[in-house]
Amino acid sequence: MKWLKNKYYLLTLALIPFIVYLGFFLYLNQLRKPLTGISIKGLQVEGSSQKYDVADGNIKNSFIVNPQLSKKILVLSLFYKATKEDPLFTSPEMDHEKVAASVQMFRDYHNALLKRLKQKDNIVPFNFLRSVTKVAAAHSLFMVKPTTKNAESLITGYKEAQHNYKKDLTTLINKVQKYYPYKKEQTFSTLGSSTTNRIIIDDLRLMLKNATALEKEINYRQDILTKGAYKDNTRAITIKSLKDYKDKVLLLKKEELVVPKDQLNKLRGPFAVETSIFNRLRLRR
Repeated sequence: MKWLKNKYYLLTLALIPFIVYLGFFLYLNQLRKPLTGISIKGLQVEGSSQKYDVADGNIKNSFIVNPQLSKKILVLSLFYKATKEDPLFTSPEMDHEKVAASVQMFRDYHNALLKRLKQKDNIVPFNFLRSVTKVAAAHSLFMVKPTTKNAESLITGYKEAQHNYKKDLTTLINKVQKYYPYKKEQTFSTLGSSTTNRIIIDDLRLMLKNATALEKEINYRQDILTKGAYKDNTRAITIKSLKDYKDKVLLLKKEELVVPKDQLNKLRGPFAVETSIFNRLRLRR
């Protein structure tokens, strides 16, 4: 009986590595699923000098890849997928060098104007704008060279941009309320439309609320990069007219991040816009 117990004990010990490997294999299989139909070239992960290509979740240009290395490659692939499908603070068409030069030129002219008017108050979010140019540069680099290091730099840029977005926006809200208190409603008219200080402050507060949504999204992106915690939660952008087309909703396809002009011209603003990251926004055309 003692011999039989030892036999089962040894068999259990022998099965443990197999069970662990099977569990890891199933985990890798889960990482591969969102990559169906996706092709990524030149992936380079920490701990390896080789570049890898991934197609449909399969690592192509290597005969033998150990499970841990496979995990790193697939996780980086998922981060690449999320970054390409839904860029934060930038767009593929943005020329970060030209934008950076424009921001600096704007800052120089703005400072000269303040000096000429002998004013010190500055409500232009230059800290955030500079952060955006850094994110755009990091994004462009990662798209060309998808390495773990470049992905981490992009995350760092996201966090800086979100911090400055919140900081500059808070400063703006405080200054608007200083000169145009919320409790005393005032109306402003420009080019055939009008608004009030309360509408402006409410919209700014909504933008501040969206800073929290951005923070959550950035943490999610970081979890993708570190844990492979990818969730395909993309949903269509919904645009609803608040005037003539109250019941009509235009659903855009995933790749259509901007409303086509022919559709936009059929609607009469203002509009309510909601995306997977931002809450309701009020826009005027």
